[in-house]
Amino acid sequence: MLKKYINFTVKQEKFRKLSNDPEECIDFSTNDYLSLSKNREVIEAGCKAAQQYGSGSTGSRLLSGNKPLFVEFEKII
Repeated sequence: MLKKYINFTVKQEKFRKLSNDPEECIDFSTNDYLSLSKNREVIEAGCKAAQQYGSGSTGSRLLSGNKPLFVEFEKII
């Protein structure tokens, strides 16, 4: 899904751009250069995950423990 979204984002020119750059370079200096924070599907998935698993890390995985959800996500990405 991420690859599909990135391709869509490139085609739709939805990457964050440097506004003062005459060539409108993609702004990779932010944590949201893919504009995922505004993507409807990402927001809905985040809400669903928070309802199912809770929100917040509660600490590092080393100290708080690992979850199968994290392992599954790492395999996907």
